[in-house]
Amino acid sequence: MREEIDTHMVQSACPTDVTRLPAIRMARHLALVYLNEPVLHTATNTPSFAGPGVPWRISPDDFAAPQVTVEHVGALYALKDSCVAALQTFGDYDPAVLIAASPLFFISRMKYFEHILLKLYVTLTAPGNTYGRVLHRDELAIEAHFKRIKTLGAAMMAIDDTSLSSQIIAASAALDQWFTGYKEIVNSYEQKVTDEALFTAWCPTVGYTPTELDHVPTELWHSTSDFPDLVAQDQDILCGTSSDAAVNPDFWFSLTTLE
Repeated sequence: MREEIDTHMVQSACPTDVTRLPAIRMARHLALVYLNEPVLHTATNTPSFAGPGVPWRISPDDFAAPQVTVEHVGALYALKDSCVAALQTFGDYDPAVLIAASPLFFISRMKYFEHILLKLYVTLTAPGNTYGRVLHRDELAIEAHFKRIKTLGAAMMAIDDTSLSSQIIAASAALDQWFTGYKEIVNSYEQKVTDEALFTAWCPTVGYTPTELDHVPTELWHSTSDFPDLVAQDQDILCGTSSDAAVNPDFWFSLTTLE
């Protein structure tokens, strides 16, 4: 599809200086993301793709995990390339231009790209994922994006803190906070899974057998089979201590309400 769009632009004799305009590039990226977004859809999560792009619409408990095909790989990379490129382009805009322009033209599209990129990150990292085998999370460059947006938002607020565009950009801090908390939970979970695998491999070397694992001292054994339980243990990463978190099996879903 990318090749078809580029071919059409060449055949329509668009001047090179026009095709390089940020607005034209953004429109191209937007078309590609719209076309490939369904690779992230499930039978139940499509409503979460609607605006606004707020943390509780990321739905980390409902993500696509099909058997990966060549078509999936192409769509995933098209999403990644278009979102990353569009957000880089957006970050290079003059803050004064963004304030002067309608929020519906630039800012709303930026929030959409941002939202899709975070949903893609969840799809690559959540336990049970399949897409993470063909696309690495680091390729999404999310930390770099939020760093650019923080700088851009500060510049826009300095120019006009009453502007709707400035306030929408500043709201990206909530997504940044959500991403930081989610990433910490995923990293903690993966470390514990690794520790469990290493411990299981170590047991036979010291005389334990699989049937004896239940009798291993509890301080040496930590079950990591349940990702929501880990979120409950590490809930202070997201929203401080909670007397109900440790016993509430639905605590994992509170991650979707982080603001």
